[in-house]
Amino acid sequence: PKSHGNYIPALDKALEVMRADAENSSNLLLLFFSDGAPSDQTNMKCVHGINIFDIDRKVDPKMQHKSKNQAWKCVHEVTNRVETECCQRVKSIGQVFGPDKVIFRTLAFGPPKENFSLLEKMANVLPRGEFQKLGLNAANLKTSFSSLSSSLSTLRTEGGHRALTRRSDKIVDKNQKVDVTSLDVFGEDGWWIYAFKDFIGKYEFKDNDTSARLQRVNLRDGVNGIAFLQHPFAEGAERFVYRCTEI
Repeated sequence: PKSHGNYIPALDKALEVMRADAENSSNLLLLFFSDGAPSDQTNMKCVHGINIFDIDRKVDPKMQHKSKNQAWKCVHEVTNRVETECCQRVKSIGQVFGPDKVIFRTLAFGPPKENFSLLEKMANVLPRGEFQKLGLNAANLKTSFSSLSSSLSTLRTEGGHRALTRRSDKIVDKNQKVDVTSLDVFGEDGWWIYAFKDFIGKYEFKDNDTSARLQRVNLRDGVNGIAFLQHPFAEGAERFVYRCTEI
């Protein structure tokens, strides 16, 4: 964003655009990116009519209220109002298309210590919502985008486009969550681990020239291997998708 990152206008615009296509009964994939917590509260007044987030708390600790306790109560009230309005808009998107027909992903691309709790709450509103915390690693962002093809295949399989054949030989856990910013795998249960002597290397398929081939890519400092979750988190018509992380 150019300045403040306001969630509510973005959700309103998404809802406006999608309502125009609602009569087609399409399935929907919606991505919501943010590099931090929302700034909508800067445009909201508390119950006392004060734009409390525009006040310098160091200069005026009471923030134009009778007491600090009253001021901070208003701060929390406005913050909760932003959360409620954002989640209500996500719920409305589900009501327009049907909650099971919307794949809603919230992606946090920013400093790991940034507050992304609202993004996670928004993802939990719909049954097929998913929150991903990517940190500031461009490789994690690339991995997140590469998984979109699986989600698009899922939408085609379920309807709205030419039907595809669903595979049924594995159990898919669509609510599966993994912190891809971590290098730690706690215990071996549920993971395929390839490290040290069992690890050959990490390769990417390059198709930007006529001699499309696998090319080796460098790992992050301190990485000794890769671990894959044994249960897929998404499926396409011809494949399953597994989460992995460098370890």
